[in-house]
Amino acid sequence: MPNYKIQNRILSNEHRDYIKSHLAISAKILKKYTDLVARNDRVEFRESVLSGKPNLSEIPEHLHADLQGDLSDILAPKNVNHQFLDGKTIEVSLIEGYHCLFAKWCKGNEDLLQDFILKALNSIYLFTNPEKSLIQYLKRAFQRFRSSQGKSRMQQLITMPDRWNFLRISFENERSQNPHLTINEIMDLMELSKKQRNNLVQQMQATNIARIDTECKNDNNDPVAKESKEIQKIDIESAPLTKLQKDCVMAYMHDSWGWQSKMAENNINPRTNEPYSKMSITNNLREAFGILRQQIDKNIE
Repeated sequence: MPNYKIQNRILSNEHRDYIKSHLAISAKILKKYTDLVARNDRVEFRESVLSGKPNLSEIPEHLHADLQGDLSDILAPKNVNHQFLDGKTIEVSLIEGYHCLFAKWCKGNEDLLQDFILKALNSIYLFTNPEKSLIQYLKRAFQRFRSSQGKSRMQQLITMPDRWNFLRISFENERSQNPHLTINEIMDLMELSKKQRNNLVQQMQATNIARIDTECKNDNNDPVAKESKEIQKIDIESAPLTKLQKDCVMAYMHDSWGWQSKMAENNINPRTNEPYSKMSITNNLREAFGILRQQIDKNIE
């Protein structure tokens, strides 16, 4: 995704129609291939296409060349600069045009806003009907985004209160000082309540830096009952991450809300010689988690 500084702008009706029509063209082409994929694999397949590296194994072999040929049209909203949009892409123009509205929905929570923008950028590639209201479509996407946060651990990147961030830091400090102790023994040492234990485990699962297996040692319904040897941990330093991606993961794990702003201010984009945008920082974190998930899956195999 391009790195840019968000400029709130007003989109005319002509601009909105232009954006909607181009999004629909891209989404319809993508849907043609996505519909061929098993339902449970569609999200992963769609993400692979939008990354520019489609997982061709998911579709019939005789369509591989067709998808490669259609890829530029699918990715046009993020790659093609339009003179009608002041030389900007569809993605950039959409986010700038609706940024104030998104900020209102997020009620001033900057980190929530950044995560929703990433969600919106994925959602627009499902918008196939230019006759529908794009605002209403995005609003429903936001409602699903908020409701799913409470259901999916992998979408809890920004929902943990500061007190749980502090709890995680305290746990890591205790573990570094007592490497011979199990997870439960460290929790006992910290005199954590059942609620604190559950939240700590959820954070370890949410970041995907540590994965807890489906079977528990004493209770199949209690992930806290697991021993430290049953938690497979990824060495971030050995993972194929860029320095910025590693820094983003570590900042997310150990810093409180607002870390994205600090990271953006303190890091210079070598391509522009300007500080990164907060959106770019969030996107780097998202990409890092994707890489770490792949590493974890390889280790499990």
